[in-house]
Amino acid sequence: MEIPLEDIRRPLMRTRANDSDKVQELMDSIRVISLQVPVGFLSFNINFSKIIFF
Repeated sequence: MEIPLEDIRRPLMRTRANDSDKVQELMDSIRVISLQVPVGFLSFNINFSKIIFF
């Protein structure tokens, strides 16, 4: 499943935007060494979802 970056909300960090350099670093790392920690995605309804790290 792909989630557009602009759809990811950080309710506790409303004053900061996602750092595009850090996001790119994370994407590159996942591409090279794969995802090391499974990610769960919980959808409550069409307007509210939560990404959960296990």
